[in-house]
Amino acid sequence: MTTLHRVLSRKNSKISAQREEGQVIVLFALMSFVIVGALALSLDVGFLLSERRAVQAAADSAALATAKGAMSGDSWDTARAAGIDYGQSNAGGGSVVSIANPPTSGAFVGDADYYQATITKEVQKFFVGAIYPGEWNVTATATAKIGTDGFGAGILALNSSEGGIQTGGTTRLHVDGGTIVSNYNIHGSGDTRLTATEWVVANDGFIHEGSTVIHGDIGTNPSAPEIPDPLLDLLDPPTLPAFPANPVSSVNPPLAPCPSSNPTPGWWPVPTPADYFRNPGRYSGTTNGCITVGGVAGPTYVFRSGDYRFHNGAKIALPYENVRLEGGTYNFEGGAGISVEGTTNYFEMRAGRYSFTGGATIAISGLAPNNILGGGATQANQNYFYFSGGGGIVSGGTNNVTLYPGTYIFNGGPGIWMSGSAQLKFMPGTYEFWFGNGADMRFEGSSLVTIQGNPYVKAYFYGTQTNNSDFNMSGSTSFHIPSGEYYFDRGSMIHTGSSAVVGEGVFLYFKNGGRVYSSGTASFAFTALETMIYPGFYPGVYMYSDRANTATFQWFGTTSTVSTGIVYLPSSPLVMGGASAGKAWRGQLIADRFILSGYNATEIEYVEHVPMKVPVVALVE
Repeated sequence: MTTLHRVLSRKNSKISAQREEGQVIVLFALMSFVIVGALALSLDVGFLLSERRAVQAAADSAALATAKGAMSGDSWDTARAAGIDYGQSNAGGGSVVSIANPPTSGAFVGDADYYQATITKEVQKFFVGAIYPGEWNVTATATAKIGTDGFGAGILALNSSEGGIQTGGTTRLHVDGGTIVSNYNIHGSGDTRLTATEWVVANDGFIHEGSTVIHGDIGTNPSAPEIPDPLLDLLDPPTLPAFPANPVSSVNPPLAPCPSSNPTPGWWPVPTPADYFRNPGRYSGTTNGCITVGGVAGPTYVFRSGDYRFHNGAKIALPYENVRLEGGTYNFEGGAGISVEGTTNYFEMRAGRYSFTGGATIAISGLAPNNILGGGATQANQNYFYFSGGGGIVSGGTNNVTLYPGTYIFNGGPGIWMSGSAQLKFMPGTYEFWFGNGADMRFEGSSLVTIQGNPYVKAYFYGTQTNNSDFNMSGSTSFHIPSGEYYFDRGSMIHTGSSAVVGEGVFLYFKNGGRVYSSGTASFAFTALETMIYPGFYPGVYMYSDRANTATFQWFGTTSTVSTGIVYLPSSPLVMGGASAGKAWRGQLIADRFILSGYNATEIEYVEHVPMKVPVVALVE
């Protein structure tokens, strides 16, 4: 039994071993199939994921291409075709590209500012097809938007074809809090420094000569994108009104006799001091000027309100005494007009309508201390002064003139011309000034111009092709110009010598060769208007050269300035030279080009009045 047991045990062990070997073979076969299947599936899935990444990249490029086409102004069909072409080229064969604006899915559905590309591509099957007969494809979607990017430009040279920013000598140009930008190049020579606390960038490179330094605290970029004109669609030129005709009617009152000598009332001496009166009438010229006010014992010689006509050389001469014109309508036709001379204590023309033709003038000279024109008015339509044929308001010596609100029209002649140490004061209210056919607003010597209260001016300088009408200051003139609007059409603002001009809340517009020219030790300081003064105006601009105006703005000598707002000269070069060390702006300077030389130091504190950005496209989904 023991032997039989051993035999049976050995036989059973052999059978068990044979069974285990069979099971291992079966399991190995089964596992091999699973492993091979997994490897095959991983190959298909890996290829699928690779195609998914490629299709996503293709969708990105398709969305960007479509948005770029739209940004460039292409039609929708052209932009869409570009997107499809980019998508198919990058996704490869078997891809289907669709472009939508606005998007049909995602976070920006229905928003026309976004451009969506969707690509579906059938993916080749390797092994998975044996077990999966269905579709095997990938889909990717991308969305792009046209946006903006750029710099806070304190100084921007717009011209992309020539000019740029050129420096020489020992020029110093610095922008604090912003960037220096040139759409062309930056060409520095001599011992010059161009620095900014943000960037210094150009579109067409930097040119270094001498010991030029170009430095931005954040960085420099000689190949930056162009910055489009930031005010192109925001600021329109004003529509200038036509030069007005004579608004003062012609009068022909009854003939009045000229006094034979002086205007005493016919008895002498005067019992008590009293005013003397001249009645309205028509006065014809004589050799003594018709009315010469002198030897008056009473307080004032008064021209009663009414209609007056002075012709054939008739004038009013005031060598001294007190004289008041009570208003009404006055026609001065030829002759001297009104002459204030010597030490006339007091002369006033009350609010009225005054016409000076044929060269008639208001001439004030000597030591006359109190001269009032348009007294009592507060609005432009309450006073009218018209000059033609060579007449104007001419003041010299050491006299004082107080100007009240009104409409002052100078058609040729000297315009307003002050010299010596004469002083002019603007009273509160609204004014209109018209200077045409060469008439100027001119201040010479040590004349002084001041304001009282808050006068507001609209001034029009309309020159001709051969005779500009200018705002001209020279000598040691000091001029506080009233707040308002100053329009130059063939006229310029010129200040030379040691003249100083200050104005708060002003707008200066130039066309047809108009410009600002400053030299010597002249200085100016302006701040911009922040209200809408005409349709299409952009508040914050205080100096605007029309886009068709290519006149060069020149600031030479030791000219200095401290001004606030935007200087906008889109087609005009700005040239600064000489030994100025005090040109400062708080705002933005935009010009066709900038040329700086000599010992020029210009400091700009960047304050954004208008954003300066470039259009870019970017993926958002």
